Amino acid sequence: MFTSVAFIIITFFVYIFLPELRNLHGKCLMCYLISLAIGFSLMGWLLIKEIGSINHVLCLLVGYFMYFTFQVAFFWLNVICFDLWWNFRRTGGFIISERKRFMFYNIYAWGGSLLLTLLILLLDKTSMPEGFKPGVGNSCFLELGLPIFLYFYLPLFILCTLNIGFFTMAAIKIRQHQIEIRKVVSKDESRKHRKKLQKDKDNVTLFLRLFIVMGGGWIMEAISFVVDSKNPYFFLFDIWNASSGILIFICMVLKCRVLRLMKKNLLDTTESFNDQSQRLKTLSRTVPQ
Repeated sequence: MFTSVAFIIITFFVYIFLPELRNLHGKCLMCYLISLAIGFSLMGWLLIKEIGSINHVLCLLVGYFMYFTFQVAFFWLNVICFDLWWNFRRTGGFIISERKRFMFYNIYAWGGSLLLTLLILLLDKTSMPEGFKPGVGNSCFLELGLPIFLYFYLPLFILCTLNIGFFTMAAIKIRQHQIEIRKVVSKDESRKHRKKLQKDKDNVTLFLRLFIVMGGGWIMEAISFVVDSKNPYFFLFDIWNASSGILIFICMVLKCRVLRLMKKNLLDTTESFNDQSQRLKTLSRTVPQ
């Protein structure tokens, strides 16, 4: 899990280093990555500590904050899928600028996660039956059993179902574009449409892989929890989930386009540094001693 965090941080800094990647999708992905890295770091720290040795106040802070960061990650994944669908369905009559969309996405992702966190905080303070209480103070996270299913896996299932719906609608839209292209008479116009269609297909394929990597592990972990959490074969899904940072790095960084951009930016940075050094040397020679 800590290795996964390291690869998440590397991916995050690649996106900071390359301005070409910081479009709306890139910014949403960066928000997802930073929240996932914090969540994994806290969970990894918790797994190597003895719960009894952790101060009660610290235990509560870690539990609620870890819950918040994971929910933020799930909400940002939902935003990425929604924005992919939005780009397919939007028309010239109703366009929202990327800046405003990113602002709305932030309100939705951070605000929704905050509301869920406040909900479990309030439920922990109520006199409801113990089996329904989140019980964060007992294990520094949600209690196993009904609480973790209701307050962690159920919201995850709902968001992932929406994500699948967005992908399905995007795929249907691509199919409609293919049918429209066949009706185009002009070869130049057809070539133009085909080029756009291929770009749309590439985007859907990329984010489908991303969704499988980022959401698939959590879905299978939830299924294993409901079916039989002690089944040794479900341990493979735990490994998959904990390794998601490595898989994200492979999907998002180890691509020809990104590697070319990194090479170009490194060369430009090196040339700029060399030019600056040469100017300083020239200036130092002209200044009287």
